[in-house]
Amino acid sequence: MLKDLRRREREQVRRELQSSDYVSLLSDLQQRPAFPRKFSTWDEVLRFMADRRCDEDAKEAILGVIFHAHAANPDARLKTVLLAMFWPGLDAILARRKRWDADPAELWQNILNSFVQAVAAVDLERRATRLAGGIISQTIHLLYRHYLRVWRRAENEIPQDTETLDTRCTDALGVDFGALHDSEIRNQQRERLNRLRNLGYISELDHELLLRTRVENQSMRDCAVAMGLSHSMLRKRRVRAQQFLRTEKIIEKFGDFLSHRPGVHGLFY
Repeated sequence: MLKDLRRREREQVRRELQSSDYVSLLSDLQQRPAFPRKFSTWDEVLRFMADRRCDEDAKEAILGVIFHAHAANPDARLKTVLLAMFWPGLDAILARRKRWDADPAELWQNILNSFVQAVAAVDLERRATRLAGGIISQTIHLLYRHYLRVWRRAENEIPQDTETLDTRCTDALGVDFGALHDSEIRNQQRERLNRLRNLGYISELDHELLLRTRVENQSMRDCAVAMGLSHSMLRKRRVRAQQFLRTEKIIEKFGDFLSHRPGVHGLFY
């Protein structure tokens, strides 16, 4: 199921690259000397970048142009191009690190979140060569650091009562769930959670989870049955959703990138 979802998302990205906006972007980049002019479409560029027989120096030159353009103007289209180029590498990370998370969808989300952070952290003054390898290595490093924190929390995890979790959720979302007895306030909080989902701060699944457990006051057990998830996994997802929101500063840098992609919320969850 996840594999089919990723395939559809990848096809969506490639279709997006065929639009006139991206044709114009390709033309603009080809005005720079280091970017080859032999390509007429982004699909040709992607095939060239994925072909191991092609000149690695030329590939590095293409990435260098894209990253320099991104540094000068963090256009959301450039992020989409980079995602399309690095997709095979991200797929490989998913296959090789599948033991890190029992939930493949959660692992995929975390890979993409790490990739976004790796792209944001590129310093062309310190790294002008081997950009592709550097991005993949940094993505794996950030992913490992994330799971190292998860594993350490799991070792030291102490059960929390509902009031404590409510307080943490209030801090993370700015939502006073204790006041949701009033129907008008419920509607306001539902709209706020909808905005967080639409901006890519939380995934569709986590959006449903928070709506059910916090706005509609469903018990965790009833929610687990309705959503077809185990109680323990659901509890962990709720905690992770709240902790993910604490990376708001990182997500803000990519707000346009996330919000302009219909159907791919929560970092391509």
